Amino acid sequence: MAVTILQTRLQIRNQHIVQIAWALAVGGVVLVLAPKQGWWWLALAIVTGIELLAAWGRRQIVSQLMIPVVMAACVVLVMTLVPRLASQISLALVYIVWRWWWSTGEAGRANLPNLLVLQTMISLAVFLMAVVWRVPSWFAELLMWGLSYTTVLTVMSTRREQSARLLAASWALIVTQLTWLLQIWLFTYTVQGGM
Repeated sequence: MAVTILQTRLQIRNQHIVQIAWALAVGGVVLVLAPKQGWWWLALAIVTGIELLAAWGRRQIVSQLMIPVVMAACVVLVMTLVPRLASQISLALVYIVWRWWWSTGEAGRANLPNLLVLQTMISLAVFLMAVVWRVPSWFAELLMWGLSYTTVLTVMSTRREQSARLLAASWALIVTQLTWLLQIWLFTYTVQGGM
């Protein structure tokens, strides 16, 4: 009996080491490649590949893969668009902690706080794209609607909500309307030198 308890403790300890190693690998790739000019797509491809490897062999691979890939894409875009090294390092550290938290399974039990963090990162990435790359307003709204709908649907389906599609569509509509209003404000008052 003592041997099996010791083996279980070693297995759990090794599992935490593997989870921390995955988080450090993904965060390291993001920190090294994303800030480089024009290399954001390579960072995104490598992180997506790492996440695919992490989810390989599990059931419901789309729901296991959707949230980490969207979060990684947002972190890569934010790190690409924010030029300050201190901001990039702190974002990478926060992402490493989030990625470790996600891999431990705690994020699965606390879906709504995780969804709030994810929606915040999506908004930050899309609005930075709108300011820095000057993407069209319709593209930013379409991106916000699509990402909000799919992430909320994934989380609500995981929670086995009966009205997951309705909740996801309603939230995506609200986010899209807010995006439209903020786009008008952004381009009227800050970018074009309004009052």
